[in-house]
Amino acid sequence: MATQADHERFMRRAIELAYEAMESGKGRPFGAVVVRDNEIVAEGHNEVPHRMDITAHAETVTLGRATQALNSLDLSDCDIYVNGVPCPMCMTAIYWSKIRKLYYACPSADGVAAGFDDSVMYADLAKPLHERELPAEQVTAVLLRRLAGASGRGVEYGSTNRTGQGSRTRPTDDRFQAESESTGEFFRASDNSQKKSV
Repeated sequence: MATQADHERFMRRAIELAYEAMESGKGRPFGAVVVRDNEIVAEGHNEVPHRMDITAHAETVTLGRATQALNSLDLSDCDIYVNGVPCPMCMTAIYWSKIRKLYYACPSADGVAAGFDDSVMYADLAKPLHERELPAEQVTAVLLRRLAGASGRGVEYGSTNRTGQGSRTRPTDDRFQAESESTGEFFRASDNSQKKSV
């Protein structure tokens, strides 16, 4: 079990990484470390400007390195230390990774004072999808299948020819259960495919 000294050591490293990001010019002032069995298994800092990648936050960079280092997408036996409360994107990634516990140093208010205010995002995400500031429109399952065809997993499905008659060509891969017009069936079929390939 980690002691107070251990917690301070891991948090100190996360803060050091945040300074490294700023001093190197590669990122914004955020660092993170993932710990398992009282040892750091992965670390990283924000690399958004360096990679020109808006998703390259300290947490996502570090979680990616942790899953590769441990060869597992399940980090339920790991903890993450960050110098600031994660943004909604990073918090979601932490949930997906099944991290056991999140430790942070600075509260959200400190981030706001430094010019990093994600409270608006958190507030907007708390609303129902179609009440948010970001417009959202559902795409039908037929269009999803056309995307599947474009990726080589099947051919266009549900297109219309010049006479206005529907053309239904069965995909070359039954993973997408093309006879179903339900988006739920589409995703269930994709999920079954992944299980078969494991």
